[in-house]
Amino acid sequence: MARRQQGYTYLGVLLLVLVLGMSLTGATLVSDTMRRREKEQELLYAGQQYVEAIRSYYEAGEGGISTYPRSVAELLRDSRFPGVRRHLRKPWRDPMTPSGDWDLLVNQEGGIVGVRSRSRQTPLGKFPLAQPGETPVAGKPSYRDWQFRFEPANDADDDGEGGRPFAPRSRAASSAAAPAGPVGPMDER
Repeated sequence: MARRQQGYTYLGVLLLVLVLGMSLTGATLVSDTMRRREKEQELLYAGQQYVEAIRSYYEAGEGGISTYPRSVAELLRDSRFPGVRRHLRKPWRDPMTPSGDWDLLVNQEGGIVGVRSRSRQTPLGKFPLAQPGETPVAGKPSYRDWQFRFEPANDADDDGEGGRPFAPRSRAASSAAAPAGPVGPMDER
């Protein structure tokens, strides 16, 4: 009789270990998903910071001449004005890549119109930011397709998409190069 009870106890312990293992696996998956959602939110925030900085730089043009910045360093310290003028507080890192580097979206004149992640991971959610009059975009295959760009509404060189034509170029947006100041420029100029 005691031998039969030991078999049931052993079976009970194995079942308990199985249930605990499945619970830990589920908790790990939930934790990873939560961490990735947080990174997506960081990506959206950092990308929007670049859009706002480019907009500020573009609209600050003197004499009605609006230009795009040629480097992220120009967003950090605008040399077009006698005093210090900053459109971007710091070069934000891309949270989806280990290096933190962005791809810069550059128009035909060489001005930076936006940034995008270099990550080819599949997003968990849809890209919630849209240009004025557009709806959020679903089904983007990778974070790299989430482009954060400034497109002025009254741009004379309208290409039918609401802004100047641009060509994504891999002018590396790296946070490793250091300019004068606490944080480095994000491009290799």
